[in-house]
Amino acid sequence: SKVGDIIIASNNIFIFVKAEQYNFLRFNLKKIGKHTIFFSDDEFEYQETTYVENKFIVSSLRLDTILSSVLKISRSKVEMLIKSGRVQVNFKTEIKTSIQLKEGDILSVRGRGRIVFEKIENTTKKNNFIIRIKFPK
Repeated sequence: SKVGDIIIASNNIFIFVKAEQYNFLRFNLKKIGKHTIFFSDDEFEYQETTYVENKFIVSSLRLDTILSSVLKISRSKVEMLIKSGRVQVNFKTEIKTSIQLKEGDILSVRGRGRIVFEKIENTTKKNNFIIRIKFPK
């Protein structure tokens, strides 16, 4: 393959290509859409995304229940976000509020960020779930 890794970091996209492709692209690729392209053969230092972990107590593992608790908004507002197509579960748009989430699911809420449902820690005396959630820093 002539193209290597593609890394999206903040407002930049880094594409690694072989040397023979680099010169071709540098002289021929000036814009993608309305965005001007800049080329550099500097060393690249990629920093892994760091996460903050929090624990939440939820009554069920439903998508709307977990998002309501994590985002600190009402379930009716979460329902509007989901039904308007602004929520993705594992990179697929989800419009059902009642789906059951599993450990390891990745939730994306447009305008709110990404959330990783890491694991179920325990249950409470009232059979609620104590879950661990990770947020990018």
